[in-house]
Amino acid sequence: ALSQLFPALIVAIPLARRWPASSLLCLAAVSWAVGQVIATPTTYLLSCLLVGAVSPTLAAASKLLLALEAVALLVLIAVSKTRPWSWLRDAFRARGLLGTLLDTSFLAGALCFSYFLFAPHVIEEGGSIYRSSIYWDFTAHYPIVQNFVYGDNFPAKDETAGELPLLYHFFGDLQVATVSALDRK
Repeated sequence: ALSQLFPALIVAIPLARRWPASSLLCLAAVSWAVGQVIATPTTYLLSCLLVGAVSPTLAAASKLLLALEAVALLVLIAVSKTRPWSWLRDAFRARGLLGTLLDTSFLAGALCFSYFLFAPHVIEEGGSIYRSSIYWDFTAHYPIVQNFVYGDNFPAKDETAGELPLLYHFFGDLQVATVSALDRK
């Protein structure tokens, strides 16, 4: 969760001073997207630099990036001319109670919808993963994600296609692998 939150906050803090207070959802969406567009390739670059020196490489790179992001976030908060979350208070004031309730309801609804849509289709039980037929390309993505998490596959190669560069859904698979590597016990 922090690997998704920290990059968004790092983008949101400087962006919030110039963003209209009435469009909090847009600020959240743009901050998250820009944060991921920066954080995911940075994680990959760190993994390429650390491969061979530390294993599991992706977990080490992700933890290093989280530490760097935490420091960057603390520096941004420290150098901010206003109190760090005053823009959030201003946004709630600009939206009013009804607008804030609508925004919060929308976000909660989106989270609930995505959870209840995907939860019944992938089940992990006893070390095995079971899936419904709706995940027709799961068998293509799962080995790629596992190869990042456990195989130190940096720079990425498609081992099913004669070690050609990995291009198919690379960004999404690396994002899932990053969260999986951080969650690994």
